Order: sequence, then C-alpha cells, then structure tokens
Amino acid sequence: MASRLFFFALALSLAAAAPSRAQEDEPVFPRPRPPADAEAPPSSWPGGLPDGWRALGDDEPPLRQNAPSLDFGRDSRFAPPGSLAPRKPAPKDEATLKAEREKAQAEALRKALEPKPDPAVLRAQALDVLFARLAATNDPAQAEPIVAAIQRIWTQPNSDTASLILQRAQAAVDARSYDAALALLDRLTAIAPDWAEAWSERAAVRMLAGDAEGAMGDIDRTIRLEPRQFDALANLGGLLEREGLESRALEAYEKSLRIYPAQPALKEAVEKLEVKVRGRDI
Repeated sequence: MASRLFFFALALSLAAAAPSRAQEDEPVFPRPRPPADAEAPPSSWPGGLPDGWRALGDDEPPLRQNAPSLDFGRDSRFAPPGSLAPRKPAPKDEATLKAEREKAQAEALRKALEPKPDPAVLRAQALDVLFARLAATNDPAQAEPIVAAIQRIWTQPNSDTASLILQRAQAAVDARSYDAALALLDRLTAIAPDWAEAWSERAAVRMLAGDAEGAMGDIDRTIRLEPRQFDALANLGGLLEREGLESRALEAYEKSLRIYPAQPALKEAVEKLEVKVRGRDI
C-alpha cells in the first residue's frame, strides 16, 4: 500500500513538472542563437535578443512587456479585406436637395444680373498700363511692342462700318489717292466724331496733301480726344516749325517725348531746335 502511494505521488509530481498539451501546441517565435563570442544580452531582456540588436542604437533595449502594441490602423497591407472601402455619404433628404438647388439658381441669377464691365473703362485701363510702361523705357526695341499694342487699341472703332471705312482710306493712302482717302475720312469723322483715330488719320492725309491749316484743325481735335496721341503731337510740332513757330514746335515735340521717350529721330530734332530757340533767347 505504501509503495503504491509512493508511485502515485511520483506520477503526480512528474505530471506537474511536464508542460501541458496546450503549451506544447502553442507556436513560439524562433530565437536565433547568438555567436559564441557575442556579448551576453542585458539581463532586462529575458530569453535573449535577435542578432544585431545593438544596431538599433540603444545600449539597453526596452523590456518586452513594455513594448508598444502594434496598431496597423488603415494600412492596406494589414487591414482586413474590405475595411478600406470609402464610406458612402448619408443620402440627403428631399428638403436638403431642394434648398441646394434653390441656392445654386439664386447664385446663377445674381451673376447674370451683375453689371458688365464697360468696354470704354476696360480700354482706358489698358491704355493707362501701356502708357506707364512706354514712359519708363528709353530703348526703342522695348518700346516697339508697347506702341504696337497702343495703336491696336486706338484703331479699334465701336462699329464694323467705321473699321471698314478706315481700312479703305488707308488703302487709298497707300495708293497715293489722297482725294479718295480724304473723302472716306470725311465720312468717317461724321459717323464717329468721338473717335480720336479718325481725326488723326485725316490730319496725316491732309499733311500729305499739303493742307496744313486743315491738318492743324484735325490735330487739335485729336489731342482733345486723346491727349497722349504722341504721333499727333509730333506732327503738330512739325507743322509749327514749318510755320516758323519754333518755340511752340519745341513744346509740342517735348510733350510727345515725355509720353514716348524712345523716339531717336524726334530726340535729335528736339536737340537741334532747342539750341536754336535758346540761342535766339540769349
């Protein structure tokens, strides 16, 4: 009886010492063996560390039980299939949709009823910018595209009829048919009396035709409508100089140069006339 109890107790002790079946079946991460000459891992990491633990830069790695838990969040590599699908917005009720439609219609109506910019205002603003650039340069190459842009604006009439008449008048001038050009320009100034370019063109043709008095009147009308018409001012100076009014001619030349400084030929004329006028005053 005593020997039977002894063997029973021995079996119980062996059973307690042996790992359970569940523990045997539990998977464990394999731990690589460190080289024989490797330094022993710190005592705070029980069970040893993988090779290369010192490459992390820590002399003492954290305790395993204090390691942060892994949180994959919405990383597509680890998230369950279908969990990253975009969330569909909640459907809007009919009242909300109706309010949004009414708001959009009201905004469209407001924009449609806004006052449109006045073409004359836009034209004036564009000319102001161009003339500021023109006055800031003395380089003819830089001034050339600015002058071209200004003249494009000047030669844009308010009607197709005026544009057509101007084109025909210019063609007549190229053919040296000054009488035909003047007839067309007379009609043009009649239908577009507020267009400075019409008067400027007729002044130029009258100068070519030898009508100095008529040209002076057209130049005066041009400058009243567009005080920055540098060609008209230069032509006025030429007419005044031809009539012997050199002081007034110099004034007209200088006005043109203040607006359009990059005019080498006009600068030369001003220098010559300036010496002549000032020499006479002395």
